[in-house]
Amino acid sequence: MTDIEFFKYLKESCNIVLTEAQREAVVTVNGPLALISCPGSGKTTVLVTKIAYIILCKNIDPNRILVTSFSKQSAEDMEDRFYSKFGGKVLERVNFSTMHSFAFSVFRDYAYKLNMKYSIIEGTESKITTKNSLLSNFYKKYNNENITEDKLKELSGFISYIKNLMILYRDIDNYTDQFPVPSFKEIYKDYEDTKREFIESISNAKIRLLDFDDMLSMCYFALNKNPKLLEEYRTNYDYFMIDEAQDTSRIQNAISKLIAYPTYNLCVVGDHRQSIYSWRGSVVEELTNFKKNYPYAKMLFMDENFRSTKAIVNVSSEFIKKNNQGLNRDMFSEKEAGDPIQFVNTLDELKETEYVINILKKEKNLKENAIIYRNNISAIPMIEALTRADIPFYIKDEIPTFFNHFITKDIINFFDFTENLWCIEYFETIYYKIRSYVQKKDVQALYLEISNINDSARKITVFDMLLQNPNYEKKRKSLLAFKDKFQSLAKMKPKVAIEYIEEELNYRAYLKEYAKKFNYSMESLDIMLASLKAIASDLTSISELKDKLDRLKTEMIKSKKNKGVNAVTLITAHGAKGLEWDQVLIIQTQNLPSRDSIEKSKDGDSSALAEEARLMFVAITRARKKLHLLYPLEQNGQKVVPSPFFNKLEKIANPIATMEKNTSTGKFELVKGMIIQHKKWGTVEIEKVDGDIVSVKLKGGIIKKLSAAVCFNKNLIETV
Repeated sequence: MTDIEFFKYLKESCNIVLTEAQREAVVTVNGPLALISCPGSGKTTVLVTKIAYIILCKNIDPNRILVTSFSKQSAEDMEDRFYSKFGGKVLERVNFSTMHSFAFSVFRDYAYKLNMKYSIIEGTESKITTKNSLLSNFYKKYNNENITEDKLKELSGFISYIKNLMILYRDIDNYTDQFPVPSFKEIYKDYEDTKREFIESISNAKIRLLDFDDMLSMCYFALNKNPKLLEEYRTNYDYFMIDEAQDTSRIQNAISKLIAYPTYNLCVVGDHRQSIYSWRGSVVEELTNFKKNYPYAKMLFMDENFRSTKAIVNVSSEFIKKNNQGLNRDMFSEKEAGDPIQFVNTLDELKETEYVINILKKEKNLKENAIIYRNNISAIPMIEALTRADIPFYIKDEIPTFFNHFITKDIINFFDFTENLWCIEYFETIYYKIRSYVQKKDVQALYLEISNINDSARKITVFDMLLQNPNYEKKRKSLLAFKDKFQSLAKMKPKVAIEYIEEELNYRAYLKEYAKKFNYSMESLDIMLASLKAIASDLTSISELKDKLDRLKTEMIKSKKNKGVNAVTLITAHGAKGLEWDQVLIIQTQNLPSRDSIEKSKDGDSSALAEEARLMFVAITRARKKLHLLYPLEQNGQKVVPSPFFNKLEKIANPIATMEKNTSTGKFELVKGMIIQHKKWGTVEIEKVDGDIVSVKLKGGIIKKLSAAVCFNKNLIETV
């Protein structure tokens, strides 16, 4: 097929009309090529069209083309897109794969040739042992503490990071500041030694255990160790394409470079502005420095966004400019201006969910709406609100961590003990978290005592039992105070009770110590507590809270069935990459950037802050027509520090309005629901406007009335 025939076929049979930039990317076939494509630039269309062009116009066997993408889902989507457009012309199969899957096929060949026995210890194939069980055992060995689910995920992630960056064991000490897991080096060594020397108990045979990232490292090892195997794979393929190249790791790029030699018919497609996986070991410099790595490479740019309105494109392009990684490009759109971006301050997280629910109630086509957030846990209060409002939703990511999180379990344990003050089992789970100064040996001794006590006598409280021990006579006052506090706790509504546990029962102080000892982010623990309190806000009993948690977990599982139906999507900013909706609501933007990133930036390391800017860029460019950015002024009862990203975006979108907003002299319209700043009362919400008299709600629900005229004349109020 000639080029003229091909592009005619594209237009008439595939309904594909390419721009000049896209067309040049398609017809550039031989040698190394980097295609830098902005969000909404049609990169997948260009990539599948390029594959078709190589096959139909250059007469290349489809089997000799290898296309890899970041995830299994994206690889499958690209394959489906290719055959839906070109299946009538291309009958043989092109090799679409993830890099992990391809690497495993290489290692499998290598292992077969050496008669090497191996077993995968991740996923459903794990039969002998699992990665999680090994890491949990080694964590307990060195830290004398059971590992929590989220800390296990973190530990696993650090090991993946090391392998993807090809960091040698002897160099790990240079990275200890990045691995906030106690005894990480010792755990990692035991883990790797065990996998290398594992003896299967039944056959007594040595088996090499592999986690998913070993597929990459063992593939690279096999190709370097066996020249015949390397040559075999080099001769299998003529053309290599890598999608989402900004998210590939050092070892993935090293494998690609090995196999693509000597022709380097290698096309990488990506966007440096959307590199958001450095914590997995991705190296965006592999894309931005492509010319340095391949001196004869060609670099092409697709800067037109066909997805979003000008209002969204112009703001997002300006926002990310300083994060250009040496490739200073302006994204543009030829679409209409569209609706202005909505920047919304709410009094707290409950008001934030109310705003979102009110927006969604007006939408008939819910599947064209998405709620995006930084942290998975942020979805929990929103799930509760959507369920209550009878709005169907689909949640892409599972959130088992919330329901299994140690804080959720702790709060439930507090409540269970409150209802059963004689129960030693419940007391044992919390006594050291309330600064009771009760010793472990004395709690364990209670078990021996109760074996000699009849059931009716066991109804005395644990505190009374402890007071029978002479060693606690000096602590009588303290123990009785705790007894009174727990008895008071039993009469409280769940939300107030959680706050009481935090402060009066010293649980927050315990969390701060725990976070420091085990390198947890206190910010993430605050989000957990805030989510629990949001769920408990309208409840009257502990049993209601337990029922609601069970119901939310069930609703979340049920929502998986809503994929593809008329339901709003709930998704993290990371998970939203590559997707798009007509309307996007980004909630809890106070979490973007994180406090940790801001603090690191103050200390001179701005890399984390830069990545979070890219994450915000990804989130806002998911919207085609309407975009809402929200942040509550309070979280977990504490005043929220405004997000610098939120403020920057608002200033870009509305520079004049922002200047007016920050003055305290000009008059502005006062309306119900508006958040204002009062010089005496701080941040307040307008409840009612009746002529000159304005009713505002203070913290704690207190209503105050003020004169608008007096407030304006004395500069007492300003907009937030």
